[in-house]
Amino acid sequence: MNQATYANKTVDLNQLVALRPQGDKSPLFCIHPSGGDVGIYRKLVTRLEPNRPVWGIQSRMLCGAESEFSSLQEIASTYAEIIKSKQPHGVILMIGFSLGGFIATLVVNELNAAGRTVSFLGLIDSNPSWTAAAETSQRELCLRLEQVFTKFQSIGILKAKPMERVQKDISFLANACLGDSSMSSEAVIDQIDEMGYLPSGSSERAILSKFTSTFLAHCNLLADFTPNPIDCPLHLWWPSESISESELGSSLWADHASSTVTESIVEGSHYSIMRGPTVRQLANEIDAVIDSVDEAESI
Repeated sequence: MNQATYANKTVDLNQLVALRPQGDKSPLFCIHPSGGDVGIYRKLVTRLEPNRPVWGIQSRMLCGAESEFSSLQEIASTYAEIIKSKQPHGVILMIGFSLGGFIATLVVNELNAAGRTVSFLGLIDSNPSWTAAAETSQRELCLRLEQVFTKFQSIGILKAKPMERVQKDISFLANACLGDSSMSSEAVIDQIDEMGYLPSGSSERAILSKFTSTFLAHCNLLADFTPNPIDCPLHLWWPSESISESELGSSLWADHASSTVTESIVEGSHYSIMRGPTVRQLANEIDAVIDSVDEAESI
């Protein structure tokens, strides 16, 4: 295992994924969403300017660990050490999609406490209201379960079904998971199998089970999330299907940011803004913000 020790803390450097290692500009770090994988960023990376290295940080459960850390704060502390090991000097640029945005806000605090400067923090559809009540938690869990179904239907591990049927089944699963926080990944897979999504004799059940185990661990950790003060420039991107122009400026993040906050809407849904054709708009806007940070640092 590729490990390093910083301030008496051992971190697994295999969690660091080279999404694009080449380039001579300051690197951009991407924090994983629920499920722990950073593959969601790959289409975005291909549309970002080519001269900037991009690194993803994936869950330790994807690197062989049997369990996730016990809190998002512990995750953030480890990820801050991984970032410092990769970039020991200079300002830090970071984005987080969905759960990754929540983790990233905590990573900023860890980096600031270590005397490092975060000059760009981008949150992509990470709404703190998801942890505020059962109704919003159910909606957030449905969004993330949609990611699971879309991911595994696209590669043939789950059978494709009409979207109306999928959404109904996702809602049922979300209610089941919220009703029993100790629900095991195998119980979820059994339910998915009973719904008719697993092909007969599926050999990929172990892959789906591992992902679901990580996914559920992250869902449970998010339930205990409390926003902390964010001391760096904050940029928010929302999909048009989850927020309207009139709602801009109402984000709870603004109450916790001690620096500037900017917001923008990208066409699409929670998942499609990272996969669909409008991911180019998202990439262009991220490039524009980071370029302005680079210019300010060079003065």
